[in-house]
Amino acid sequence: MLGAPASFRGYRHQCLYTLHRALSLSADEVVQPEGIEDLAVFEGARLAEACQVKSVGEPLAVHHLTSPRGSFFARAAEILRDKPDANLRIV
Repeated sequence: MLGAPASFRGYRHQCLYTLHRALSLSADEVVQPEGIEDLAVFEGARLAEACQVKSVGEPLAVHHLTSPRGSFFARAAEILRDKPDANLRIV
């Protein structure tokens, strides 16, 4: 699947995962979509989790984690340099 259908599928999965996380938050957690990665979860002011949501029609591979924004791995390294106790998740 390529083009618009694949993009819409990805947006749908990202929205559904964001909704899932929002409905399962603890009292001190806050969800921020499209901030740090596709989804960030904060505990108070602390970044607890940064999520990259992927929806591909084949087994996930390294090339799926690059985009015009750059490599997920480069962004992950930057996040962990600034916030070493944050969790990174690929969903």
